[in-house]
Amino acid sequence: MGKVLSFFSSKGGVGKSTLILLVAYWYGRNGKRVLALDSDAGLSITRWSKKRRLRRDRNDIPFTIAEIEAFSTKTRGLRGDDREWDLVLIDCPPLFDEMGELTLKISDAIVTPLKLGDFDADRLEMMLSREAFAQCPKLVVINEVSYWNLKGEQSELERIKNCCHAMQCQYVILGDRKEFRQIARGVMPWDIRPSFRLFKTDFFDELDSLLKGVESLIQ
Repeated sequence: MGKVLSFFSSKGGVGKSTLILLVAYWYGRNGKRVLALDSDAGLSITRWSKKRRLRRDRNDIPFTIAEIEAFSTKTRGLRGDDREWDLVLIDCPPLFDEMGELTLKISDAIVTPLKLGDFDADRLEMMLSREAFAQCPKLVVINEVSYWNLKGEQSELERIKNCCHAMQCQYVILGDRKEFRQIARGVMPWDIRPSFRLFKTDFFDELDSLLKGVESLIQ
């Protein structure tokens, strides 16, 4: 069994599924055996795969998608799966319920996306201080930062950065970009032209920072 990464936030709609798709697609197209487990009630990853197949008129998804119910809900069941996955990515529900706690317990690392204004640094600190979070490396992804309005968000952004430093976890910043909406529609940054026109160079720079952060978690 390879590394298990849980993508968790206490609030929905902060980009968990989009980040999982980017990470899974990147590692899958580079030869890794990747399993993306959909445990969120919205089944966003499963629905995305259907959009992708309709858009591309073929199945070119380089990773496996499954609902978590297809696997044992016991920790030993997932860890003891017969297939050898290099990387397992779990889209966690935005709740500290039984399923949420379970997925965090079996994780080697946790990625926590957030958006400025959704919750402040105090709530982030409360979440990161939970026992399940404290036991493994963490990466905080600050999503959809509006660079044109950065002055108005600077105070909250600095508080979140300070919280990450205090809790000894990494963070990366991603801008408020239309590229993420393209991904939600089934278009990936690595698709052949003309799709590349939808993704600007500086988006790839930010994407590289995200992938480096993830890589540091799973080494």
